[in-house]
Amino acid sequence: MIYVLDQTERDVFLGCSDVISFNKLQELFPHIADHELAAMLHTFEEKGIVYREDDFYLGLPLNYRLLMGISPEKPQKQVISNLC
Repeated sequence: MIYVLDQTERDVFLGCSDVISFNKLQELFPHIADHELAAMLHTFEEKGIVYREDDFYLGLPLNYRLLMGISPEKPQKQVISNLC
């Protein structure tokens, strides 16, 4: 499954790279309405890219190689050329 994030969603997802509370996310993203932030995090949780426990969130690691269909045997040089 591929879930494409817009820039705001990407910023919020990256804000969850370490365990973070909803209140701290509100402080980091004051330009996002509370209900929009809550809905975004709920969607992330449903999609399986964020783990929530109580009022804390953690972005789950994504396997870039798996998402891009790159086998582990391919050297890093090919990975970079695939991005260009």
